[in-house]
Amino acid sequence: MMWIGIIIACIVLAALIIYFKFFHGSAIRKLSAAHIKSQIGDLTNLSHILVIYKGRGISIFSQTFGYEHLDMTLLSGLLEAINVMGGQVGAKGKLRRLEYESYQIIIHEGKRIRGIVMCRQAPSSFLEDALTVFVKKFENKYAGTLLDWNGDIVPFQTAVDLVDECFATALIYPMAVMWNGEHPEELTDLELKILQTAKGLCAQKECFLIPDILEILTQKLGKSPDRLLAILYDLYKRQYFISLT
Repeated sequence: MMWIGIIIACIVLAALIIYFKFFHGSAIRKLSAAHIKSQIGDLTNLSHILVIYKGRGISIFSQTFGYEHLDMTLLSGLLEAINVMGGQVGAKGKLRRLEYESYQIIIHEGKRIRGIVMCRQAPSSFLEDALTVFVKKFENKYAGTLLDWNGDIVPFQTAVDLVDECFATALIYPMAVMWNGEHPEELTDLELKILQTAKGLCAQKECFLIPDILEILTQKLGKSPDRLLAILYDLYKRQYFISLT
């Protein structure tokens, strides 16, 4: 009877190993790829990120995506709209929405700043979550400066790193290949083909965009876009690619 119990335990253990190695891991990879794909779609919807110092109603940081530039008229109108909303904003930390001209806007109230994301279409939950995290990290990073701000916005220019960290904006920037063919044994066959294709694109255009190379790879390699996207993102995280920002 003891041997039967041991055999059954071994079978169960082997089944668990197979599940976590092949099926469970595959599910995680699919979820990750779908998440990355969703992020790229969300980021193409991103137009502007603003940070307003609540004590004075002044913009202390902004970043624009694409070819749309935020002029002073639009900025003044936005600030006025936010001021009007002031009495309607409830507890701190709540997300608020409004429409301004052609923009969909989400606002997150921090202790000393107001974080604003302006989108071309209705924002996703990813952008809402990213804005919430961004405001918290911004206030933590510049806590001393915000406590007794002297009007100088130069210290906040380094917040571009926080934008990339919280919103993963590198996914929509032009990319360059940092791999020169060394240590191919550290790469899978599929990773090698992806890197070679990326180098070919860079030889023609000096850089590439993730959506463009994804379309090329899907046709060339016959693999699912989700799987290719996950590998592209993994290669980026391993610094085989860098974003040109």
